[in-house]
Amino acid sequence: FQAEDGIRHFCLSRGLGDVYKRQEEYIANNFHNSTRLRLATVFGCSPRMRLDLLVNDFVYRAIKDGFIVLYESHFKRNYIHVQDVARANYLAATTPLDDYLGEVFNVGSGTCYTVKQIADAISNNQTYIPTRKGEMDTTFADISKIKKVIGWEPEIDVLDWLK
Repeated sequence: FQAEDGIRHFCLSRGLGDVYKRQEEYIANNFHNSTRLRLATVFGCSPRMRLDLLVNDFVYRAIKDGFIVLYESHFKRNYIHVQDVARANYLAATTPLDDYLGEVFNVGSGTCYTVKQIADAISNNQTYIPTRKGEMDTTFADISKIKKVIGWEPEIDVLDWLK
């Protein structure tokens, strides 16, 4: 996706999730023969591990630094395991979706956990910093459409995985 100047400036001032949203809007407005998956915060091991995602970052920091830096501890997020994401992609690619062209399917757990709950499941050694401005306090993925249309639902809960 070739970013336009407006998107580049947007990227500098907002989070990466907002950039993906702009890309998704561009695709939706220009390519009506596709169906898209919108992912919640992904966690878990993979060949190209992303340490900028909250759960993976907390685990990495707890091991490497011996503590977790915690901000926005009361914020609620929806998390989804990379294996559940792979399964959702497979099912979306192999299920006839002609009646859903141009639509978005949310891929998440359908359950929100606070950032503090995730941190507590990883380590008790936590350092707090002030909340950043401009962050959404709750994100929730309504997965009812993907359950109904392609029969997908998550199998791995983030707190169970962290045990």
